Amino acid sequence: SLARPPSQIPVKTIIEAIEGPTAITECGTDETLCRLTDHCSVMSRWRELGDQVDHILTKTTLEDLISPHTLYARSDRRIETLEVH
Repeated sequence: SLARPPSQIPVKTIIEAIEGPTAITECGTDETLCRLTDHCSVMSRWRELGDQVDHILTKTTLEDLISPHTLYARSDRRIETLEVH
């Protein structure tokens, strides 16, 4: 549900409410969509990448996106940013 404070709404929830399930590739949500599934040499890498994107979309909230003063660094520490007008 999107009827919560921005700090409690993961970006993933917003995307899924608008677009449906998140996946880097079609086979990420339904393997039967690809006829090459049994012979795919990159599927595991796409899944790994998809898992990482999913993690970021889940931990990033709407508040993180709308706050002009902070953003996540790679180490998940908040850092000061410049406000651009």
